[in-house]
Amino acid sequence: MAEAQEVPKTSQPRVAELDRLLKDLEKQGYTHVLGLFLPAAISGFYQNIFYLQSEYEQMKVVFPETFITSSPLGYMVETVLDLAEADVEFEEIIAKFEEQRDGDRAYMLVDDLHWLAKGGRLSNGAAVLGTLLNIKPVLTFSTEGKVEVFEKVRTVKKNDEPDEGTFVKRCQRSFGLQSLCYSY
Repeated sequence: MAEAQEVPKTSQPRVAELDRLLKDLEKQGYTHVLGLFLPAAISGFYQNIFYLQSEYEQMKVVFPETFITSSPLGYMVETVLDLAEADVEFEEIIAKFEEQRDGDRAYMLVDDLHWLAKGGRLSNGAAVLGTLLNIKPVLTFSTEGKVEVFEKVRTVKKNDEPDEGTFVKRCQRSFGLQSLCYSY
């Protein structure tokens, strides 16, 4: 993104494609489907597909709210796949997913406020002022899946060369952190 001139654009998958995939799975004899998608708070896709959960007579379809994205969502997918491959019961897989979801957190350091302004998440004035003051917000996902400010710091160095131990301890105290993934 550092060299991009424009904000990258994304688009939702078409609901008809998901419907076709689910119908194919039902025809193949699948009895259960668990779909993990971006949180409803940051993507309209979840609301668009919610009704599909009750459309299949021969197959139980569940789309639980994820409330998070990035690496934690990837780990949730891996966990669900591992449990399914181990022949764990569907309801227990959902329970394990919910336990993992409720315990995971993601933090994102925004190095360039320009992109938040371009994407409409921050006013141009606030971006200019924040850049002049060298403010770097640390963002996280709320328990409802909304992106919110965790804290604001005045330099990347404060975040980048942690006092990593302090950050990890704070996460452990706040969330009972069991593991930490650093993505960039």
